[in-house]
Amino acid sequence: MKKLLLCLTFISIAAMVFAQTGQSKIIMKNGDVVTGKILEMKPNEYVKVEALGTVLTIQYSEIKSIVLDANSEPDQESGDLSGLSKQPKEEKVLKKLYFESIVEAAVGIGIGKVYNLPFTMDATILNNNVYSGLYTANGVGYDGRFFLGIGLGFNGNSEGQSYAIPYTLDARFRLWRDKKFSPMAMGFVGAEYLEGGLGTFTFAEGLGLSIRLKERFALHALLSHTFTRFMPNLSLENGPIEAALGNSYVNYFGLRVGVSFKM
Repeated sequence: MKKLLLCLTFISIAAMVFAQTGQSKIIMKNGDVVTGKILEMKPNEYVKVEALGTVLTIQYSEIKSIVLDANSEPDQESGDLSGLSKQPKEEKVLKKLYFESIVEAAVGIGIGKVYNLPFTMDATILNNNVYSGLYTANGVGYDGRFFLGIGLGFNGNSEGQSYAIPYTLDARFRLWRDKKFSPMAMGFVGAEYLEGGLGTFTFAEGLGLSIRLKERFALHALLSHTFTRFMPNLSLENGPIEAALGNSYVNYFGLRVGVSFKM
């Protein structure tokens, strides 16, 4: 009889311990995780949770997501559980350092003269060239604001050569990390090769707006200026075109619209 009572006592204690191990998890926007029993929830205001014997009140504005344990039963009159996950699997939080990929469409219109032409050519020639194309930059992002990567593109031109391929070092900055709309700046520098191997030094900067749709996905639109200088030393062939253009340079003004994805 004593053994039976001892056995029943042990089973009861084990059941009580097991029942108390059910814990919900509150994942904060700053990356912290609070584990405990949810006592009260008031949508869009606060959540009260008991953690390590202490009752904490956490504001909704500080919470990224909540993973409810099946044993958690907060006061239904104080909070609506719709939209909260009861699955034990946590949402993967984006780390401070991550891989980011940018894809954008670009269009540019020539402005001003073709500068620094050899004296044998007409120095009043205007840059009437128009280009458009696709561009992608892949690299490392940090803290939802900074990006540094390698860019590669393909441009079609209205005059002269039929296409150009830029190879660049691309840097971007988003002013506000957590806001949906934020000012955004970009700049890249590198070489661009036109049909026939004509090489140029290319520099571009842009300023515009970034729209954060989700933590990992955003849209952007930038007004940009592009500077291109023809460089015989970068050209694959030193033919008559390279000799005629020398170190002349041109400017473009245009628009860059694209998307970015963080992994």
